[in-house]
Amino acid sequence: LITEEPGPVLAMYNDSVELICKATGHPTPVIEWYRLSVETNVSNSIELPSSAFIEKTITNTTETSILIIDPVDYDDFGYYVCVASLSSDKFVYARDCCDSDSESG
Repeated sequence: LITEEPGPVLAMYNDSVELICKATGHPTPVIEWYRLSVETNVSNSIELPSSAFIEKTITNTTETSILIIDPVDYDDFGYYVCVASLSSDKFVYARDCCDSDSESG
């Protein structure tokens, strides 16, 4: 069960952004991040940005996963998905990330 979902993100070029996903269950869920291509079917995922990394914290029956993109580039704009797996069940939450109206600097 996803208990904290990534919120909307508005970022400018070169910013740092964090998307947080928290899931609780027994056994402890496993969280994975995906980036969806807006140009293809939503079942297709593309690689996370090269500037992205993931920080994970596991306590008792909760996993917290933070997807950090630092720095944000124009190619990083898109739709990011947090998938929490618990045994055979999967819970999905997706969030559009890094919309920007700024110019490259």
